[in-house]
Amino acid sequence: MRKSTLAAAAASTVTAVALSLAACSNSEPETGTTGTVSPPADTSVKDQWEDAISIGVGNKQGTGLVTQSAADQVTARCIDEGDNLTIEFTAPDGWQAQLTHGSQIVKVKNDDLGYPEHDFETREGIIEATQPKNDAPNRFSMGVTWDKPGPGEVEVQLEDETPPQWVVDSPYREFAMYAHITCAS
Repeated sequence: MRKSTLAAAAASTVTAVALSLAACSNSEPETGTTGTVSPPADTSVKDQWEDAISIGVGNKQGTGLVTQSAADQVTARCIDEGDNLTIEFTAPDGWQAQLTHGSQIVKVKNDDLGYPEHDFETREGIIEATQPKNDAPNRFSMGVTWDKPGPGEVEVQLEDETPPQWVVDSPYREFAMYAHITCAS
């Protein structure tokens, strides 16, 4: 066999092996884009949640029950957009949440604490009672406010009772989440 034929065969084999390895190593491609997470935009939130991205149960900071994070410690993955937007939110100490556009339900779990997924929701009466008097961009009602002040933004000001299957070592058994997430492109 000629050297040029042998070299071409070797190059073809190397290329085929490289393509095979690349195909095997590429599992499902990452979907979605990275969102921006910041403290709640509402200037009237409770003192203990002010100026912090907060998620957790009770009032014991530092034990993993309540996480008050800096923006660079929290991630939001924005999947799809508009009415089909879903946000996957991750914070330190094992907290994970999922929000779906237009819904008041926030699915939350914490595998580190043994808290299985639970749907938290603000009751309609609380949302109505906390509506801002005027449509100011920095005021929000309790619950989950979508597309304010602009499309792809969501303000979360949620407090709800924890489910019985969550064993909470705190006299305060309410789950709370306070954050502002921007998925706008």
